[in-house]
Amino acid sequence: VSVGYALDKRTDLVAGYHYYEADNYVDKSAVSQPYGAGFREHRITAAIIRRITPNMRVILRYGWFANDDITFGGN
Repeated sequence: VSVGYALDKRTDLVAGYHYYEADNYVDKSAVSQPYGAGFREHRITAAIIRRITPNMRVILRYGWFANDDITFGGN
């Protein structure tokens, strides 16, 4: 999900949230090779975009990411 807002003719604000999950991991490591994926990610981003000229712009962007990967010990 992303949203944007024009502050004026040359300045925009943009924000976004992204969620991803894969939950088909099956741990059969006691008898076989584990398979599938077990992963969860949250991503939040925000940016200020300033147009200096029609061909040049400056972007200040910040992002926060958090994930949980079952296939790598839950890290």
